[in-house]
Order: sequence, then C-alpha cells, then structure tokens
Amino acid sequence: MNGVVIWVDAESSEAIVWCDDHDELAYCDLSLEESIRPCTPGIWVTFRLKDDTGVRVAYDIAPAAHPDSPDLALLLRSPLQTGFLL
Repeated sequence: MNGVVIWVDAESSEAIVWCDDHDELAYCDLSLEESIRPCTPGIWVTFRLKDDTGVRVAYDIAPAAHPDSPDLALLLRSPLQTGFLL
C-alpha cells in the first residue's frame, strides 16, 4: 500500500500514516522500522498493512519515489488555505 506520514512523535517512535485506500489511518512503530529513519511528516511511503485487534498497523515501511510534502499536515488543518473544512 502507499501513503503519507502525517504525524510523528520522535520521543515514542510512533507515527500515523494516511493510507491511499482512504480507509482508517494506520499506526506505525518506527522503532521497528530501520528503512524509514529519520521519519518526518510529509514523507510518502510504501508499506504492508495488518489489523492488530482493530487497529491498522503499517509495517515494512519504506520511503516511496514521490516528492515529500512536509507542509501536508498543516495544510490539512487549515481550511482557509485549502478550502476544506476538517
């Protein structure tokens, strides 16, 4: 699957990934992912997906061959700039 990292907590090594199937967001434990360090919001990624007791978990995550969008999370929160109401 493909997606975009939209949130990262460097202290806990956790990330949230938007998935291109437009279903629920996926959780990722970055401490288990060697190929995605450092990880910042806006990075396009490819990954595998599993269900862990009702939580979508991204694993085998790797950078994708797409341009990064470091301002994506900010744009998604800003209805004045995007025209969308979230």
